[in-house]
Amino acid sequence: MPTIKLSRAELFYELRGQGPIMCHLHGGTLGRHHFALLSPILAERFQVLDFDLRGVGDSASDPMPDGLSDWADDTLELLNALGLDRVSLHGSSAGGLVALEFAAKYPDRVDHLILSCIHARPDNADRLRRRIRAALTDGADPEALLAWYTFMFFSRGYLESAHSVEGRSLLRRMMDTMQAAQSLAPSGGPRTDTDMTALLQRISSPTLVIAGSQDITIPLNGGLSGVGPRQMARELSGHLEVIDAGHLALVERPHDVAEVITRWIDGNFPAAAHRRNHEPLAGDEKLNKEGIRHMLDQSPFAWLANQRVLVDGLSDDACGLADFLLQRARKVSVLGTNQHEHAASRVAKLKSAGATFIERDESKVTEFGDADTLFVDLFTSPRSALVQEARDRGLRLSSLAEVIVSSGRGRTIGVTGSAGKTTTTYLISAVLRAAGFATRASTDDRFTPSGPGHAMLASLPSLRDEAWRVVELTSHHLEYVSTSPHIAVVTNLFADHQDWHGSFDAYKVAKMRLLSFQNSGDVAVLNYDDQTIRSEFAPIVKGRTLFYSISDAVDADVLVSDGTIMVRTAQGLRELCTVDDLSMPRHHISNALAAAAAGVAAGASLESIASALRAFAGLPQRGQVAGHVGSVAIHDDTIALNPKKALLGLEAFAFDDVVVVSGGATVSPGGEQRVSSDLEKADLQLYCRELGRKAKAVVLYGDGGEAIRKMLATEGQKRLTVDVAPDFEAALAQAIAQADPNSRVLVAPVFYNRPADLKHIIERAVQPQS
Repeated sequence: MPTIKLSRAELFYELRGQGPIMCHLHGGTLGRHHFALLSPILAERFQVLDFDLRGVGDSASDPMPDGLSDWADDTLELLNALGLDRVSLHGSSAGGLVALEFAAKYPDRVDHLILSCIHARPDNADRLRRRIRAALTDGADPEALLAWYTFMFFSRGYLESAHSVEGRSLLRRMMDTMQAAQSLAPSGGPRTDTDMTALLQRISSPTLVIAGSQDITIPLNGGLSGVGPRQMARELSGHLEVIDAGHLALVERPHDVAEVITRWIDGNFPAAAHRRNHEPLAGDEKLNKEGIRHMLDQSPFAWLANQRVLVDGLSDDACGLADFLLQRARKVSVLGTNQHEHAASRVAKLKSAGATFIERDESKVTEFGDADTLFVDLFTSPRSALVQEARDRGLRLSSLAEVIVSSGRGRTIGVTGSAGKTTTTYLISAVLRAAGFATRASTDDRFTPSGPGHAMLASLPSLRDEAWRVVELTSHHLEYVSTSPHIAVVTNLFADHQDWHGSFDAYKVAKMRLLSFQNSGDVAVLNYDDQTIRSEFAPIVKGRTLFYSISDAVDADVLVSDGTIMVRTAQGLRELCTVDDLSMPRHHISNALAAAAAGVAAGASLESIASALRAFAGLPQRGQVAGHVGSVAIHDDTIALNPKKALLGLEAFAFDDVVVVSGGATVSPGGEQRVSSDLEKADLQLYCRELGRKAKAVVLYGDGGEAIRKMLATEGQKRLTVDVAPDFEAALAQAIAQADPNSRVLVAPVFYNRPADLKHIIERAVQPQS
């Protein structure tokens, strides 16, 4: 057992790992076990110093001192004795107060200051808490006191999870340490209910403040009489991170805490100087006429706390959502079928984590258990029996997407439309990052399937309050969303997913939900060139509208005039860049205008917006050249899974310039009939006419290809060469064989395919570009 004899005490310590020094100061009498789960993770990146403060744990040969400054002096003496100079100092709970003392007295020894779950001044409610704790301590009932600390230190979601067994055991060890320390200290040890606010002005080290969103011991904001973590971060000009946990965030979510600390120290968050004298964030607080501050509920997931939820399906996203909800909802059940490929392992994992599994039998009435809310799978139609039964029973319908949008509504940008959503989402995130804004986008994880998934959901608790969330939202998402983003972007509207929604009007209404729940302080970014958007979407906007147009429309705020992209400002029209400055495919220019307008709404500078747009060359599977076979370029537009998207891609080619590959399945695996409505068939007719104008030949496959062949015959296309292949791979090979040297092949499926499957086949066929 490593101990070291100092002038006033003999201290037990542990050093582990290699790298910069991370010194931990545990909470009051909890002992070094406070960091038992966090330290091994950080030791992979730092040399971590854990020790028991004087009078605590294995350093209890001497009683606790009377003041926090004595513990700070002991820490300095220990660092000197071990030959450690500058450190990153992390104090949690009362240990954070010791860290404040140390950083104020010995600023030249602190590289980084990390304060987790502490306040600089307790509020009146905290004094009541201390009185209750004192009464329990005097009552000499250890189990009652342990129950009290369990309730005060852990979040409810954690206590109901399988992971809480480890945390409860660790807390019991800390309680034993606490009671032993207090028995040796007649004074009770240093007081931790003192006002430390005067020290805040003396702190010069870069500071990270970590708070638990569900911490009822040290709430994020606290009462007016106190100074809680949020206000501390402001007064320290520090960076605030809110972890979805209770007071012992280091125990509940050690990996999240470790990631936050490491990213901050590595400089992946704004430095303190960049946040000095900043204004309160939008949605952060409101002031009434008397100037009294009323903090809003800071937990974005508070609405889940009393919910008994049922998750639809066993997909990756469904299982990720269930894991997320197990930490936050009152009860989680999962509805699925044992026919799923990974059913057995996934059901076993969910059950072990505390979820209830309900097997779904399509031949019987669905069993919903005691659920209040059904989280509907992305591919479950609103016309399905499941959704109809849920509505009949009065269940609230929600989705993974709604959890993400509602998690930071005041800093969320949602993008929808019939085409261009993914590209616009990606461009907006690029614009915000170029402007220096912390940003998390659904396109960070995937381009297909469209929209947010379990990876983005899992990242929410570690996002900073001011981080922007940029989310692509399809009509499937919006059908089950009852929250609108702060900035809503609508790219266009044409017939799609008619079989899934039931009609074009139902599809349109789903898209309009992006705007339906906005308020007067929100922003809508709308495509002025789309007649339906301009005439039907714009009138329902409750807040500010920003129009964009590829023409020089007088009502547009972002527009193209004489080949130059212009932005309308209070000072008049300002040039952003020229269209020729952009290297993206021309049919993406409208998406670039949408991203520019969203950037303006979010506060990005015009210089940042222009820089991001110039750097963008296009996304995979959206018309880009995937490679060559000999001298023939293969253009991959495999995301074009409806006639209108395929038409937009085809329009970028010159006349008689390309061999096209189209086809696929007329029915998706979820049972949705593709190109089933009159409007969609009209779009297919337009696509076939454009094939006759632009393509030298077309190679078709699948029953979707047969539908195109019949339409071409109806159109009387005689110039166009039409061939049929048994599958996509054969169709691609035939198209390449028909193409002239130095010409192009365009893959535009039109009907249902798995884009990833087509992409892999193309990759095997082409010679990658150098």
